Amino acid sequence: MHSSFLQFGHFHIPLYGLCAAVGLMAALTLCQITARLVRLNPATVWDAALVMVIAALLISRALLVIGSWRSFLQSPLLVLALPSLNDTGILLTAIVTLIYLRIKRLPLLGFLDAMAPCFALVWAFLSLGEILAGTRDGMSTQFFLSVRDAVSGKVHPVEFYTLIVGLMLCGVLIRQLPKRAAPGLGCGLGLLLAGTAIFLLDFLRLPSALFVAAILDPVQWLGLTMIVVGLALFIALPAVRLVVPQNEAAEKEVTDAL
Repeated sequence: MHSSFLQFGHFHIPLYGLCAAVGLMAALTLCQITARLVRLNPATVWDAALVMVIAALLISRALLVIGSWRSFLQSPLLVLALPSLNDTGILLTAIVTLIYLRIKRLPLLGFLDAMAPCFALVWAFLSLGEILAGTRDGMSTQFFLSVRDAVSGKVHPVEFYTLIVGLMLCGVLIRQLPKRAAPGLGCGLGLLLAGTAIFLLDFLRLPSALFVAAILDPVQWLGLTMIVVGLALFIALPAVRLVVPQNEAAEKEVTDAL
């Protein structure tokens, strides 16, 4: 596999980056459909999603430059081409997105429901980028779907598994959006299913070099966190929805009596 889509001297377009860009554009297009399914303004959801993407790009690059200032001065293009989205960047992007949603009075849970299938689609495209770039992170196996790695021999094609899971998850989340009992349950289902997939698929990946002695790999801890948050949404949100109509009915009775 060639890691570059186009190359002119020192300038090259990596296949992974190309797939990530196409995935983002596909997700932005898909959010127009999912916004209608959750009864939100597609244009407003598009703007919020675009703000989130731009914020992620700018914040991640800014953090990268700050953390590698000397290297940036020597080779700015090389530094800016490095993958740089980390926990701090995700947190700051989430804060910027929340502020924008607040300003535009766009409901958070409805927005997350609309974006859940889009996140799954981006996940699938990122996996496709890893496949095209020749990434082989699977454990050694004799499974009939195994792929050959120059170092480890036959390994699990976890990138292919993740691609299939991402596409299936995207389809499932789209189908359930009109059927959700309360805002936020679409996001909850996405977290539950994606977290389970991440946790299980990581057993087929090579362990992280920094956490070999840990009980679980850091990615598996992330998967467990997503599962817990998803379950919490499923437990809490229907109860909240049942309380709201009762309160509204009580207020209406008081108003009519007055």
